[in-house]
Amino acid sequence: TGWADAARRRDLLAAADVFALLSDNENFGVAVAEALAAGVAVLVSDEVYLGDDLAPEGAAVVTRRDPAAAGKALRDLLADDRRRQTIGAAGRAWARRELDDTRIGDRYQQLVKEVLARWSA
Repeated sequence: TGWADAARRRDLLAAADVFALLSDNENFGVAVAEALAAGVAVLVSDEVYLGDDLAPEGAAVVTRRDPAAAGKALRDLLADDRRRQTIGAAGRAWARRELDDTRIGDRYQQLVKEVLARWSA
């Protein structure tokens, strides 16, 4: 679709059944966070490290990146409306809890304190 501004991304996510990011290497993935917040079922490769936090919460499906495994995971999600809804709801809850401005600010402040303590020791 090319560039999508914030309003267009919201429209695209609202129309999506699944958001998939089958990356070779991704530490966080802002697009994944947007999909989670929108309540879209998320499918990520095992190289999207955010999946390590999401999978135990039932907030995403994590798959190997090879075409057979990724294709099966996507087909399975597309065939199961209830599962997609459950994953989407868990993802939205995770995003509300973990991506809250106050929580992020507190975590960032703690990180800065830890870094400064290491440098001043």
